[in-house]
Amino acid sequence: MGSYRDGLIGTATGFRSGGNQHVLGRNLSASYQLTGGEGLAFIHQPGTAPNSTVFDASVHVDAALNQFNARPGQRYEAHALLNAYRCTGVVGIVWLTWNGTYISETAGNGITIQSAVTTLNELQQSVVFSTAPENAARGTVYIRAITNGQADPYLFFTRVFLGEASAAQTTPSPWSPGTGISQITASNVSTYIASAAIGSAQIADAAITTAKIGDAQITNAKIGDAAITTAKIGDAAITTAKIGDAQITNAKIGTAAVDTLKIAGQAVTIPVSAYTAGSSGGGNIQSASITSTGAPIFVIASYAWTGDDNNRGVRTRVLRNGVEVYDSGQVVAARGSGGLNSVSFRDTPGVGPHTYTVQVSAFSYDGNSGGTISVFARSVLLLEVKR
Repeated sequence: MGSYRDGLIGTATGFRSGGNQHVLGRNLSASYQLTGGEGLAFIHQPGTAPNSTVFDASVHVDAALNQFNARPGQRYEAHALLNAYRCTGVVGIVWLTWNGTYISETAGNGITIQSAVTTLNELQQSVVFSTAPENAARGTVYIRAITNGQADPYLFFTRVFLGEASAAQTTPSPWSPGTGISQITASNVSTYIASAAIGSAQIADAAITTAKIGDAQITNAKIGDAAITTAKIGDAAITTAKIGDAQITNAKIGTAAVDTLKIAGQAVTIPVSAYTAGSSGGGNIQSASITSTGAPIFVIASYAWTGDDNNRGVRTRVLRNGVEVYDSGQVVAARGSGGLNSVSFRDTPGVGPHTYTVQVSAFSYDGNSGGTISVFARSVLLLEVKR
């Protein structure tokens, strides 16, 4: 509003409390004309009026009514640049009912600077903030001269502004040509947009794209419970780093869903075995070592043997780290025969390395030890079962 570059469109003479009829004009003389082409309006009352006589210029928003539509309870601001010659100048807002009945008015700070005006630096700003009363339907912005008893007062003005103000605003909004601001920028956005003024109704559906959301800006508090469905999780999108330790329970694993390829080696059992096909004359016929995790170890040993006419049977012993943990006792066989023997038992030796040794000895038919024996196909299996 009110740059007056193209004339006095939107401005007219207004209220006068006394004295001679005042007039409205533009670019009074070379001493009262802004350089650069911007216009300088003025109101002038000829003669001498009583002290404190007022005469106004009304600035139009609705030219037909010389008024603007008001919203009850809304806070407004108006301001203008003034230079007062033989008077005091102010900007103000008058509140009216729907049929034009006067309600109240608010005036801004008074300006008394008096000089020639060729630059904006020779003007001062008058500012007013006012809240529309509950019964207000319209308002009028005025530029007012208040006489001081001197003859022929003039009030020069330009850059008239009217706009809605926020509840706590104290700094006037920047002026721009036309009937509103030309652009909202980072420097004036807080002036024109109140805190929490933009709600969901002001944001179109699907208007916010991923490019408008900064990295790591969506926190847990912004995601509703059960809001993320399987359709929102891409294939292979969840990596091991996203699954906490001990977070997968039995209820989350389907029946027969885990096959042997998904079980790490020696995760359930630790097998160790030894086998020798050739014959031995008895004694230590086989051994194997295992590093135990502390779980039970099943020991299974077997061998084939033959004996002479004096041999009546065999005895099998198993030693762990040189200490006997199993003894079969004497196993009787027919004179001069042999057989296939096997033993099995469970042992829990504790954590650490252990060596199991299988021993075979013969006893004679007359009950004494000794006799010839041949042992072959000698095997031992150590199987630690963790689960």
